[in-house]
Order: sequence, then C-alpha cells, then structure tokens
Amino acid sequence: RALPGQEPMLRFDHFAFRSITTSDFVTYLTEQLLSDDADLADTLQVDAWIEQPGLPTNAPRSVSDALTHVEGQAARWANGEAVATALESDDWTTQEWLHFLKSVPGALTAEQMTELDEAFGFTEAGNSEVAHQWLLTAIRNRYEPAYLRLETYLVGIGRRKLIKPLYDELVKTPEGRARAEAIYKRARPGYHPIAVSSIDEVMRP
Repeated sequence: RALPGQEPMLRFDHFAFRSITTSDFVTYLTEQLLSDDADLADTLQVDAWIEQPGLPTNAPRSVSDALTHVEGQAARWANGEAVATALESDDWTTQEWLHFLKSVPGALTAEQMTELDEAFGFTEAGNSEVAHQWLLTAIRNRYEPAYLRLETYLVGIGRRKLIKPLYDELVKTPEGRARAEAIYKRARPGYHPIAVSSIDEVMRP
C-alpha cells in the first residue's frame, strides 16, 4: 500500500490489454510486493495458491448447515416420521432440491414416488436440473407417470450432461433400452454432434 503522494507498488493496469503467463505474474508480484517482506510472502502462500492442488490453508472457509437440514428432512420422510407435505422445504433453492432428491433412498415404492410427485410436482418441474434428477429417480424406480415427461425432456433438451445419464440409466434394463431406442430415434437429429457421439456409444448393444 502506497503512502499519500506515492505511486502504488502494484498497478492493476500494468498488464492491461495483453496476455501474461503465470511466471510473469509471480515475477511482478515478487518484485513489487514481496521482495522486501518475507513475512508477507509466507502469509500469502503464493506457491500453494498457484502450484499446489486443493485449497491452501489460508483460504476462506464457508460454513453452512443448509444441506445438513435437507438431509434431515429427507431422513424424516424416508423413516416415516413426516409426510412429504409436512417437510420444511418452502425456501429451498435448486441446490437444496437436488440434494434432497439425492438424499432420499435409491429404491422407492410406487406409493412413495407418487407422494413426492404430488407434494412437489417433480414430474412437471420447470428447472432442468431438478427435472433431470427426478427423471433419474423415476427410471430407477420404474415410475410410469414420469415416462411422458422423460420423452419430452430427452427430445427437447440437448445438453449432454443432462441427457446422457438418463440414457445410461435406461439401457440397464431390456424395457428401458427399448424405450431409450424409441426416444433416441426421435431425438438424435436435434442433438449436438458431441452428444450424438457419446449417446451412440451408450446405445450400442
């Protein structure tokens, strides 16, 4: 930090309008800020931030119990302590809904699937990520009321990360493979070539 009337040691516009390498940045940082202050260099842990894997020990740590609360609600429902409509979910974000769907048991009865769907409208969810996770759950549990949405979803959405896992799950059973083949025949012309390449591999016998 410069004293009043002095030029700052580090200028944010020093490398304006040109590209630099990591080495350029480290050299500039060392010459302008760290060369006269060994303690500051140790405090910043520059090497750990730039060269080492993971987060350095001086990285800010965020603490939240939001997902723990979601897990608790999923457990209450799974254990029969509360019906779906009684769960504390009014203010949940997309990430919390995704975590809820990943936290409920993998194997669900038709009655449990229906209860969740009627309480939260998962089959008609407008959020593509939430719909994706629900449709995975529906495929695994052979929840027929979601099959029409599954077809419209796979035909209407082309993002590889959202569609490939659904095809991966469908082909695990003979009836699922037949459904996947019928849907893919319709959907394939509208997919990006990268998605087509990946899903062609999935659909091979």
